[in-house]
Amino acid sequence: MPSRPKERTTRVYGPEPHRRQWRLRIRHPGGDWTSESFPSKSKAEEAKKEILSGLKTENAWLRVAELEEQLEEARAHALAAGQTKTVKDVLDAYLEDRRHEVKQNTIITYRDLFLGIMQPALDKPAHALTPRQATDLYDASTRKFATARHHSCLGLVKRVWAWAVARKLARPGVWDDVKPRGKQKTGKVQLRLSEARRFYAEALERASTPVPDSLKDGLPRRNWLSRRLGALCALCAMLLALRVSEILGVRGRDLEADVDNEGCGLWYVEDSKTPNGVRVIQVPPVLWELLRERIAEVGPEGRLFPHTRRWGLLHVYRICNELGIRQVGIHSLRGLHASVATQSGATPHEVARTLGHGGIAVTERNYISPEAKETRKANKRHAFLQVLEGGRESDERVKENSAALTHDSGYSEDEPETPVKSSSSRKRG
Repeated sequence: MPSRPKERTTRVYGPEPHRRQWRLRIRHPGGDWTSESFPSKSKAEEAKKEILSGLKTENAWLRVAELEEQLEEARAHALAAGQTKTVKDVLDAYLEDRRHEVKQNTIITYRDLFLGIMQPALDKPAHALTPRQATDLYDASTRKFATARHHSCLGLVKRVWAWAVARKLARPGVWDDVKPRGKQKTGKVQLRLSEARRFYAEALERASTPVPDSLKDGLPRRNWLSRRLGALCALCAMLLALRVSEILGVRGRDLEADVDNEGCGLWYVEDSKTPNGVRVIQVPPVLWELLRERIAEVGPEGRLFPHTRRWGLLHVYRICNELGIRQVGIHSLRGLHASVATQSGATPHEVARTLGHGGIAVTERNYISPEAKETRKANKRHAFLQVLEGGRESDERVKENSAALTHDSGYSEDEPETPVKSSSSRKRG
């Protein structure tokens, strides 16, 4: 017959009469007994309450230790039976579960963010990861990445782990006490206006230069085509303020000629990050000619840029390094568009609508540079002087120049700061 397991907690019995006194009998973990005697029953009951109140915390910790021991035994049993999932297995299962909900580029981004923290622990059992190890992994990532990067990595790791815990694939509570460190900077590093002019000229030259006939099929020709296509991708971000995902996901059928404006095109953004991003953007003639050539190459169902985010970022870096200017990301070109438009007199509502935002708060906080805001205020003050010097005609000319900056805006500076509508009034023909 199996032996009875030992008690894990302290128990108090009594009070009971014993030799003209009242006795409390105390059983300790492990089976040992002690007793204490009191002259009256009331004093014995008071002592019992004090003992029990002091034992609550002790018994709670003993219970936690008991559960931890049981979990370790179950973990060891699962490991011996070959049923334990590694961290890599958990990641693969999560990405497979999300594959039908998000784009392939998003799956690649998820994997990169997860590996930013969990790369050293991929082969470890998911049930064996401890809170201390989780903290060490995040500490290592803070020394490798910028604040915004390791914040994003930690957010995704926590989502993946919560998903795994709900399916009993990982140990619960591992990441609960790991908090993001450092203050994330708002906005993005942008090119100065002189640097932006040089970047635009270089990207336009790369995108316009055809592949030399001397390059035969093979690696040199593919590299040249990639160089030309990367420059065209950068121009789309710079001139149209498109998100990287909107550029990489576009197909030939999403662009068509603008019948109302000769030489221009229309870019229908129908698959965007948010519902507010669904919009129609007018493509200027200099960019429309290049896009027409690319559409002729891939056809209406082909992707114009069948690459990843890293590919677009790499080509932007190469242009910056070749020109000797500050290195920015491809998403920073979207912020550059917002800043230049603001400096030119466009209202925050117009800029927000071009970027596909639902309001002006995100646009002003993360995309429009402080210098652009100050320049716009100075331009407005100068416009006031022009009105005083030139009369009403100068005032009308200033307003016309401001309204022409954004295609089909429909907003004025006197309007209240209401959320911006996401879709354009123009419909596909």
